[in-house]
Amino acid sequence: MEYTKNKMENRRFICRNLLIGITGSIGAVNMPIYVQYMKDKFAENIFIMISKAARNFVNPYSLEFISGHKTFEDLFTPHGEYKVPHIQLPEKADIFLIMPATANIISKAANGIADDLISTSIVASSCPVLFVPSMNDIMWFNNIIQRNVKLLRDSGYYVMEPSEGIQVSNSKRGAGAMPPLNLILGYIEKIINEHRHKEV
Repeated sequence: MEYTKNKMENRRFICRNLLIGITGSIGAVNMPIYVQYMKDKFAENIFIMISKAARNFVNPYSLEFISGHKTFEDLFTPHGEYKVPHIQLPEKADIFLIMPATANIISKAANGIADDLISTSIVASSCPVLFVPSMNDIMWFNNIIQRNVKLLRDSGYYVMEPSEGIQVSNSKRGAGAMPPLNLILGYIEKIINEHRHKEV
């Protein structure tokens, strides 16, 4: 499904409440730009969770500034009306976007491990959850990761196939990069529409 700029302009907010979980992949460096674009064109409200590892790639304050909402980092730190963020934020969301999704968060979610804010929020989500992988191609094609991706899909989660990109480790092209943003947003729209039809 192609997601064009004109389509975004004609339908300003496809998503009312978008929850994003950012985990510790190099792909996280692009998230401030992506969040700004999604706020302008796609989602009325954006709420962000960030893992400890992701802080190595992106500043939580910059995400707060762009989204206009508190960036949540810790499972046991309430903020304002969100006294139990791992329950309240997924409950509020139209979709929970895990982007970038590391091999670690994919494996945790596939096996029901809930030991930090993002992984616990995934287990607590009744809204659709979409994983956008970002990792080295050797990791992506590892049999265990592929098994865990299948487990996620079989459990009702959504996992995008990664695109080819330049790998940080060796500057060579390989599978494992996040797809272009327009494809990600197109897939989110499709998922949201499917779930809205189910609720009618």
